[in-house]
Amino acid sequence: MTIACLRIEWHRAFFLSVAIVFAACSSSSTANHSGQAGAGSGGTAATNSGGGTAAVDAAVTSTGGSSASAGGTTASPGGSTASSGGTTSSGGTTRTSSSAATGGSSGGTTSSGGTTSAGGTTSSGGTTKTGGSSATAGGAGGNTTTGTGGRGGTGGAAGTTNTAGTASSGGSGGTGGSGGGSSGIGGTATGTGTSTGTGGTSGAGDTYLPWAGGAAYYAKWTHGPPSDPSFFPLMVWLQDPSLTSQYKAIGINTFVGIWDGPTQAQINQFANAGVWVVSTQNSLAVADNPPSFVAWAQPDEPDNAQPAAGGGYGPCIDPSVLQANYQKWTTADPTRPVYLGLGQGVAATNYVGRGSCSGNTSMYPEYAKAADILCFDIYPVNEEGSNSDDPAAAGNLWYVAQGVDNLRGWVNDKKPVWNDIETTTIDAGHGTPTAQDITTEVWMSIVHGSMGIMYFCHIFTPAEDDKGLLDTPTAKAAVAAVNAQITALAPVLNTQSLANGATVTSSSPANAPIDIMVKRYQGALYIFAVAMRPVAATGKFTPRGVTAGTATVLGENRSIPISGGSFSDSFDGYAVHIYQLGPATGT
Repeated sequence: MTIACLRIEWHRAFFLSVAIVFAACSSSSTANHSGQAGAGSGGTAATNSGGGTAAVDAAVTSTGGSSASAGGTTASPGGSTASSGGTTSSGGTTRTSSSAATGGSSGGTTSSGGTTSAGGTTSSGGTTKTGGSSATAGGAGGNTTTGTGGRGGTGGAAGTTNTAGTASSGGSGGTGGSGGGSSGIGGTATGTGTSTGTGGTSGAGDTYLPWAGGAAYYAKWTHGPPSDPSFFPLMVWLQDPSLTSQYKAIGINTFVGIWDGPTQAQINQFANAGVWVVSTQNSLAVADNPPSFVAWAQPDEPDNAQPAAGGGYGPCIDPSVLQANYQKWTTADPTRPVYLGLGQGVAATNYVGRGSCSGNTSMYPEYAKAADILCFDIYPVNEEGSNSDDPAAAGNLWYVAQGVDNLRGWVNDKKPVWNDIETTTIDAGHGTPTAQDITTEVWMSIVHGSMGIMYFCHIFTPAEDDKGLLDTPTAKAAVAAVNAQITALAPVLNTQSLANGATVTSSSPANAPIDIMVKRYQGALYIFAVAMRPVAATGKFTPRGVTAGTATVLGENRSIPISGGSFSDSFDGYAVHIYQLGPATGT
């Protein structure tokens, strides 16, 4: 944050009785990213849980890239939810870095051939047979990253796979050959797999990265967020209930924060608004049990220095205070999860706004015990300007991804991580996020494992405008576009990421790393790629088990031929490209 933004942090921190509303809220130069990346500019790679290690890239700023097409269905409170036929069996984050890393690809066990993931029903058009040839375990040692700038780590044991089964011919794709096995959500393994190389449609040999479970994680609470795979939390912070229709029009499905509430009037306003709500718990809300309220919110940014009674600032809130809240709230209402929003110290670990708690990252795993859903904020573009209180983060969009990595590590991928995205010039004299900045920060977050995106909408100076996002046309359009993209791809995003689905090599790994996340859904392989620096580069992608065919670039009206088991694409600085290999799914 800038110094002016530090004031904003305290502005937000005073919302201790705020209600938070949900409106239905990696790649090495050839190595898979398992778990979270390390912190620091070109620094030490963090240890992944199971696979190799990956280093975090150094500082960066942004431009370029394009978005995928809109569409899809999102669940809404009180309404019917769209079914996607179950949960797919794959997904994941892979990343490039300037580090060298070795290690086997770990991250889970693939399902046995001929079966679909939980809740799915196999589709017609080719039946997967059991008992076929057995897939071998993930290769020991994995791939080796090249490049400079970080320290590679040794990977863990490779994930194992069960017997794959042989795919029957079942369709125009021809025989499936050895690439049979179980397919993604609701589908069967068909012959469009490795025999044709048109997209790696089979899941044989897939291994997975750790994750909290996607939308299915919320199923443990009867009044929690939707567990339907078509739901991906797209949120705004502390916006007036009267604005729900305007925010829904740009794809928002969750409101987070109610000023000085919840009151009965506010509960009534949200009752038929068609959005989900995360709210501070009070006796009124517990007794009323509003159907649209899907989580209880802890005080905002407790990890920052707190206003002192006599003026100035005291220390951050001790995690034990929040843990006591958690016990009290979950006893009063065990049917909803508890949400905790943290400050920018998650990403910028020496952030001065934490006061005497600055640099004490050991507090974060303790904070995590006080919530079921964790979130954080950092606004790199708004750190630009002479009054920045965090110059290291200024303009370096990759801090957003670093925060996601850090928080995922502190919760051991056992709880969903969400994060806030800047949309406006929060205080005069500081940076203004461009449409591409917004898009890049969003996709950087998701590629690194964020499972919910919240937008900070306010402008504080020169004139306060709490709905600044709606009043800034370029930002509003950018948010609408990326939200449509995410909503269309929500069933894909709500699958577990693949640890071994693909690799990418940047033409300039030290200066222009490219991070990727790989998912498999309904027989198609999806590669989400983002340039982590404001430097142009070419990425060479090698999807496992694919020798030929076409990679469709979603939302860009173009495709790229796959030849010799790989394809290449150019990236402007901070560009985003999303590739689909295999059967079309309407996304």
